[in-house]
Amino acid sequence: MPEKLEPEFTGDVVDYRIDTDDEGYILSLQNGKEIVEVLKKLIGRYRHDRKGRETKPSTSNTINHLKSTIKHINNIDESLELIPQDALAELELLSNQRVKQLFFLRSKYVREELEQFTFLINNVIGTLEQQPDKKGEKPKTYENRLLANTAMLFEQHAGFGVIKAAETAATILNNNTKPISIHKSNFPKNPSEARRTVKSTIDTYRLDCPKLE
Repeated sequence: MPEKLEPEFTGDVVDYRIDTDDEGYILSLQNGKEIVEVLKKLIGRYRHDRKGRETKPSTSNTINHLKSTIKHINNIDESLELIPQDALAELELLSNQRVKQLFFLRSKYVREELEQFTFLINNVIGTLEQQPDKKGEKPKTYENRLLANTAMLFEQHAGFGVIKAAETAATILNNNTKPISIHKSNFPKNPSEARRTVKSTIDTYRLDCPKLE
């Protein structure tokens, strides 16, 4: 039996919290109040997107789940077909009393719908089987974009140099591991490495500095 899938995250109330000490520090900077407001939105969006990524099942798990679903559908279909005659007679009576419709007709409709479900699901399985299943560590796209956007805020709106902006951004994001569910290991601790990541991400995605509100 395939591993049971956990519910996939599809959205929730966005949590914009940041560490209170870091918030106090940013508020002391040039344009600090505006930077804090933009940073909270960046962090909230990051948390939302990361949670969606972490709960998204792999292609292979999705295929296994769909194949298991078809087996359950086939079991239901077979069970409906093999209902003993005595029980079927009682079901006909109850169905006619409750909804004024023969159980045989209701069962026929359900089985036709199940057949359609099987057809549709098999088509999706065929499509998914043509897609490569991603293996290994997932690229840190979300983390790199958050780091780059945060660094640009400090560089262009607080007057920091590029190295200090990258270092400050990485430090603040690492400090906020617990309250904002950011994984500490995803942000460089070395200032030069942080700057390289920021520059590479800006160049790759052609990012513009977030605007202050």
